[in-house]
Amino acid sequence: MAVISWIVLTYVGISNWVSLWIFVVLWGLSVGIGAQAFYALWATE
Repeated sequence: MAVISWIVLTYVGISNWVSLWIFVVLWGLSVGIGAQAFYALWATE
């Protein structure tokens, strides 16, 4: 799902809100609910 989400973002682009929401939903589902995703989002490394 992560690859599909990046394909949507790459080829459709960020020009419309639908492609952005599809990217967010697919990326979120592929990452799942885990500590690493939230740590990588909020932590400065």
